[in-house]
Amino acid sequence: NAVLNYDIALATFRSNRTSNPDKLFENSVTVDNPLGVMEEKSSLLARKVFLPAEKLLQDKPFLGFDYDAPDEDRVLRHEPMIVNYEGYYYPSQALLAAATYLKVPPDQIVVEEGKEIRLGKERRIPINDHGEYFIRFNKQPAFIRYSAADVLSDSFNRSQLKGKLVFIGVDDYAQTESFRTPVVNEITPLQIKASIAENIINNNMVEVAKRASLLSLIVLLFLGGICAFVMPRLNLSFRLLVPLGLLFILANVNYFTLTTFNILPETMYIALELILFAAVSPLLDMQVMTLVKPEAAPASAKKTSKPKAKLADFPEPPVREIRSSSSDPENQPTTALDYRETDVPSGHETHGTSAIQKTQALDSREDAGSVKESDDRSKASEISSFDHQTISLDDEPAKEQKKEKSKPTIISPESSQSRKDANISDSDKVRISPAGDITHLGRYQVESVLGKGAMGLVYKGIDPAINRPVALKTIRLDFVNDPDEMAELKERLHREAQAAGKLSHPNIVTIYDVGSEGQLQYIAMEYLEGQTLEQLIKRQVKFNYRIIAQIIQQICAALEYAHERG
Repeated sequence: NAVLNYDIALATFRSNRTSNPDKLFENSVTVDNPLGVMEEKSSLLARKVFLPAEKLLQDKPFLGFDYDAPDEDRVLRHEPMIVNYEGYYYPSQALLAAATYLKVPPDQIVVEEGKEIRLGKERRIPINDHGEYFIRFNKQPAFIRYSAADVLSDSFNRSQLKGKLVFIGVDDYAQTESFRTPVVNEITPLQIKASIAENIINNNMVEVAKRASLLSLIVLLFLGGICAFVMPRLNLSFRLLVPLGLLFILANVNYFTLTTFNILPETMYIALELILFAAVSPLLDMQVMTLVKPEAAPASAKKTSKPKAKLADFPEPPVREIRSSSSDPENQPTTALDYRETDVPSGHETHGTSAIQKTQALDSREDAGSVKESDDRSKASEISSFDHQTISLDDEPAKEQKKEKSKPTIISPESSQSRKDANISDSDKVRISPAGDITHLGRYQVESVLGKGAMGLVYKGIDPAINRPVALKTIRLDFVNDPDEMAELKERLHREAQAAGKLSHPNIVTIYDVGSEGQLQYIAMEYLEGQTLEQLIKRQVKFNYRIIAQIIQQICAALEYAHERG
């Protein structure tokens, strides 16, 4: 039996076309799922095939595709085993040659997506998610090579080829493309196919362990904890030995699983973590990486803790009245500035905190006996430098009146635009928070802003009567100066809202209420979760024809319902 190879031209996506190519369909394989179709990434995708010459196909040989591609680092480790062409799947030449040698016809080759390829009951070939086989290369080839000249000579004993699988092709590095593998630096495509067939026939295949994310994470955290808490306590030599020893153990575990079970675990991230700890370990002796505790100060140098002074421990500041004479009838009491408390309104600059206290008049005789005249002048200039008022502490109603006057009045944002809006009545004010956000529109509580329209904002609100979420669409009318025009515009908005409120259709938003709050007109409507069609179009979402038809059908049904009701 002969297995001829053919070339393929790859496609970027799978074609929807289905056909049975002449002389190729008999070599198709079976996919083990109900639909008989795999994901696009699970195999090669071919847009065109180049079959051998017509004379070579007269005897109906087996046909297998030929395609070699190294990994991203230009090292060849895997070989694609399946290709999809016009709706059917076909095997590679190496796979079909090994199946023919094991007397397994193509229709008994079964592909289980992302897991394995079964050659009847003879072999199970492990593959990855892309339908590729991990080749197990040998340093010493497990096959014998003969030159074409020796085989064609009369002295060659052709009986030694009986019962053997023979690959015929060019095996010269100067005349054909070569690849680098993890084992050898140069190998020809003919040797690659022979290596794959040898792995399958001798059942010398390597299964790459699937990634166990949870187990890998546990191992990474365990090794990280050991290296983070143990290594800083060791000297430099032991810090280097710990990760290197763990690397040695990891390599032996991989070798044991590979030679015993033909399984290659994916331990790349664990090895990278150990290499990183080995590289960082010398840096732990640096001052930047070491936490140096400050030396304890001697007992004699320790500062004695002083008790904190309390407010009551300080005497009240002395207050002195400045008078021209003790009998001057125009004498007024002054205010003392106490720096112990803080109650300064924002926006005022002071040299300290002030507390107003009632002062006592000092007798001029005591003043003359204890204080010099120069001191009185200096104190007079110091006190007069403060900006203060003479306040009677006994006048409590006056204080309350001043506090009431100092409180700010919160009005609508529109009223701050011009002085003429300062005379807006209370009914025209919009209730807003101190931060300037609208809190209520009518009886509805405003929660957040949903969007912005041409005439105003749209808010999300709550109807407190029934605890129902609503969408509140506001319309600003403060740009209209003519009262008659404003009244006409309000009336028109009410009529349109009433007309829309009469509509009840699953594809039309329900109108609940219409009203006004200050200079804002609002419409309370049904609140819907999700995204708008405009947002989906801007995101360039690709719709299939069924979704597009449903959207158009819903829009037309809503328009028809609205037109029937005027």
